[in-house]
Amino acid sequence: MTEPRRAGLGNEGVNHGDADEITVLVTGFDAFHGLEVNPSWLIASSLPPSLPSTPKCPTRIKIVVPPSPFRVAWRTVMDVVPRIYAPPTQIPVTDPPSSARDPTKPPFDMVVHMGIATRREYFSIETLGHRDGYELYEDVNHERLPEGFGRAHWLDCPEILYTTFDTDDVLRRWKLNLLADHTSDGEDVDLRLSDDAGHFLCDFIYFSSLSTYYRRSGRREDGERPVLFLHIPAKATEDDILKGRETTVALIRAMVESRREGR
Repeated sequence: MTEPRRAGLGNEGVNHGDADEITVLVTGFDAFHGLEVNPSWLIASSLPPSLPSTPKCPTRIKIVVPPSPFRVAWRTVMDVVPRIYAPPTQIPVTDPPSSARDPTKPPFDMVVHMGIATRREYFSIETLGHRDGYELYEDVNHERLPEGFGRAHWLDCPEILYTTFDTDDVLRRWKLNLLADHTSDGEDVDLRLSDDAGHFLCDFIYFSSLSTYYRRSGRREDGERPVLFLHIPAKATEDDILKGRETTVALIRAMVESRREGR
């Protein structure tokens, strides 16, 4: 399910202000369609501001999160994604990227968008995003995209864009990290890959980010796209949020570890 080409931390999309620190942006969505609260935001907003280096992963990891969830609306995503990647970023975050970073490059080394999958009881990372197929669904503003929006909006982009993370490798490391580092029962957490991000706002924000990197690389198929989308179960109990937080931390470490080894 993954794209053949893989890139390491030294490629053009991964921009170090400090060679020993990686900055990861994590986003979540607001409530929608009867949900009082979106677990993706509860998890994202509970993440620690940093992860210390370890013998297994000697890179310090800085986690930045916007101060509020993204509204589940087409216009919101179309507005916010360009501002995420503007150098310097134009969205408020908990701890802005270092001013020492190259101002011509994306302000974050890696991005994790998060959202819920109401019909899944497992955590999944999406391997790809879709350009087309969003016209059937109404957002929280009761708005729909016009027929053919994806082709018109992303005329210079292919129908599918893949993340350039080696998702098979990330999945393997993700499972190992969760078993090694969990405080809840990591053996009960079901982790999978998916190639169906859903053709709603989750898919839409994912393809929006992937297409931003695709365009910045000169529309190169082998250009760097260090973005993942994490789908989580639609559960919001205290235990579920704790499990989601641990699972997300394990994923972020897996992403950094995978790239350190050039995968």
